[in-house]
Amino acid sequence: MANSVSSLPPPPLTPEALANRWDCKPDHIRALCRQGRLRHFSVGRQVRIPQDAALEYESRCGKSSTEAGGMRSGAKTAGHTAVLSAPRIMMPPSGR
Repeated sequence: MANSVSSLPPPPLTPEALANRWDCKPDHIRALCRQGRLRHFSVGRQVRIPQDAALEYESRCGKSSTEAGGMRSGAKTAGHTAVLSAPRIMMPPSGR
């Protein structure tokens, strides 16, 4: 029974850890799990995401781990490029 440490799978991720990796909120990760879009398992009431499931989701969505949680300026979405700009600040007319 020679189990080496290298043969063990990497530890699963918590929603908080994956949210940090994807720069989103843990509730978004939990919603993906509830919707069946992200493979996961439960330990009691706690949700855990296998690291390979996170990689599968990233590759399925065509996003890197830094983009999987939200759009960045210039991110590709459904063949379009998202362009995020700062809101315009309107000044009241100065007619005295």
